[in-house]
Amino acid sequence: MKDFFQKLVDMSKNRQNAVVITGNTQDLIINKNLGIHTPMTFNYALCTFLADSNFQIGSINSTGFSHVVPPNGKNRSNPFPRATGDFLENPPIYISQFFDSLIKSNEDDLKTVLIINGIDLLLPESDKNTLSREQQAHIYISTELALSPSFKRSGNLFLYIALEGKVQESLFNSGAFSEINIPLPDYDQRFEFLEYMQNQDFFKCCFEKVGLELLAKSTAGLPLMFIERLLRDAANKKKYVSDRDVIEIKKDATCQLTGGHLEFIDSTKTLDDIVGLQQIKSHIQYEKALQDSKNYERMSSLEIWMGVPGVGKTYTVDAYANTQGWALYRWKDVRSKWVGESEKNMDKVTEFAEQQEQIMIFIDEADQIGGRSIGQNGDGGVDARIFGKFLEFTGDTKLRGKVKIILATNRVDLLDPAILDRTSEKYLFLPPNTNEKAELLELYLKKFGNAAEDIDFKEIARNKNLEFASTRDMIKIVNRAIKYSDLETKQFDSLVKTSHLIRAISEYNTGNTIEIEYIALLSLECLEFSDALLWIDEKGNYDEKLVPEFLKRIIEKDSGRINQISLQNRLNELKKIRLNSKLTR
Repeated sequence: MKDFFQKLVDMSKNRQNAVVITGNTQDLIINKNLGIHTPMTFNYALCTFLADSNFQIGSINSTGFSHVVPPNGKNRSNPFPRATGDFLENPPIYISQFFDSLIKSNEDDLKTVLIINGIDLLLPESDKNTLSREQQAHIYISTELALSPSFKRSGNLFLYIALEGKVQESLFNSGAFSEINIPLPDYDQRFEFLEYMQNQDFFKCCFEKVGLELLAKSTAGLPLMFIERLLRDAANKKKYVSDRDVIEIKKDATCQLTGGHLEFIDSTKTLDDIVGLQQIKSHIQYEKALQDSKNYERMSSLEIWMGVPGVGKTYTVDAYANTQGWALYRWKDVRSKWVGESEKNMDKVTEFAEQQEQIMIFIDEADQIGGRSIGQNGDGGVDARIFGKFLEFTGDTKLRGKVKIILATNRVDLLDPAILDRTSEKYLFLPPNTNEKAELLELYLKKFGNAAEDIDFKEIARNKNLEFASTRDMIKIVNRAIKYSDLETKQFDSLVKTSHLIRAISEYNTGNTIEIEYIALLSLECLEFSDALLWIDEKGNYDEKLVPEFLKRIIEKDSGRINQISLQNRLNELKKIRLNSKLTR
């Protein structure tokens, strides 16, 4: 933080004295190196530092102008004129009355700074063609001042502070304004804040069963004001801070900071909890090894998980994040019916992600964000602009090793080619094979019920009615078998026998098998590397027993690789069947 404050002073000396400050500007600050020994707001800390650096300070917010003299500031005369008019009624006219104070040079090495808060509300990022006359005038007078030689020579500062969003790009296009982004507090800043709070009698109970180091680590990604709220809630109840408390505050913070478009997920699964999916598990272990060796540039930043529904994409991403030790978030739809809100929502998400330390973002039904129909929806290009922002975000190489995005889709054919071309990390999710079905049936029956010892799960898993069954289907079938057993014995937790499982399987309808096969084949068509096939291991060995029965017609018997001609022929057959089905409805 000291580097940031000092950078402002250095910029004023180097004639880069018009600056827009974005990012975490509404947070608390504590920094012993700055002489800030107690938490204070960013604005207050900024004014304190500037006063120490011989700046006379004027500040404008929604209530108008004020001459700021921090407690440590010297009692200097006010260099600004008496304010007239209403700031909110006409911002450009109001702020321009203070420009003369910024142009003139001051005596005794005193400098002047004018701080205007909430520039993102006055000049939000949007298409410049939608700007009002007042906004256009605001941009004109601001850039004219920032580019004027007399202002540059003065060494004074003209600061715009954004409160929560991005700012109109026109301010930067001319080179008039520079931008400084305030990041979320890092580990050292969180530790220093927590150390201060621990020394306050009221908060001592918060730390009774948790160390400073652990709490500073577990609160990664949180602004200090949310950590303060976490501690205050615990102190009011006279209890220590628990893991659950941290999870709940992270959920609240994520909701507020992203407008509800990201949801924090508490990842608790491990790779040992996953049945099958050896390729994706090997990939996760490889990514963990790259992370541990700090080979961040080689880590994946965008992955596509494709295949049929109900086979563990959400479950697996939980284990992925937990293995990496990264925070996991689910991305919700950013679209809004209000003009300009969709782009703002996207900005909130990307800004939040960029400020985190290491996060994984899971986007389910990704074809809804990056579909081929983008720009064809009659929405004035809103979807196209959102998609453009998304591509820009996913293509930012600076985020590699810091942000990982997992796109999950059942219809990979609907993803835009621009997304498909950005990653070679595509992983297949298909219905479990016979061995995996047997393992899943046994696992879930022992987890949810009471299994008879003589059940032959491998034999049951060969049932033809399970050919297209998903992992989710296995759970439903097991629960139904448990119900049949309870109804038969008229008591709960009764012994589930083979007959109960067989009945549940025979009664179960796995749904539209044509659609399941079609989705699976589309995913296979999109694969770029054969070693991503679930029946070929990392050494290239092929195990025919791992191939789902309905796919054997398109697999080469000797190598296990896809026969592209057979694949295309079967896809064409399925397309005709699907079309006929729609026409006869």
